[in-house]
Amino acid sequence: MFIYRLKKFNPSVSGKKGSEFRLLTVALMLGNKFLDDNTYTNKTWAEVSGISVTEIHIMEVEFLSNMRYDLYVSELEWKDWKSTLGLLGSFYEKALKFVSGPSP
Repeated sequence: MFIYRLKKFNPSVSGKKGSEFRLLTVALMLGNKFLDDNTYTNKTWAEVSGISVTEIHIMEVEFLSNMRYDLYVSELEWKDWKSTLGLLGSFYEKALKFVSGPSP
C-alpha cells in the first residue's frame, strides 16, 4: 500500500530500471518500523538487501518525505486496499487461464 500511495502522491515520478527492489525494500522497512517498536536496524536492512547503510538511510528519508510522513492506514483504507488486491488477484487468475488455455 505504501508504494501505491507514493505513486499517487507523485504520479510523474518514475524509477530507473531495477529500482523496484530498492522501493520494495524501503517500503517493507518502513512498514516494519511503523508496526513494531522492536524492529530491525538500518544496518540489518542493509546487510539483508545488499544496499549500503547510507543509501538505506537516504531512501528512508526520501520515501517518508514523499509520503508526507503519513504511514497511517485507516480501517476503511485497509478494506479498500484488500478489495483492490482481491480484484487484481481475480484478474491475474483469469489471465492465467486465458494464456494457458482450457484444462484437459
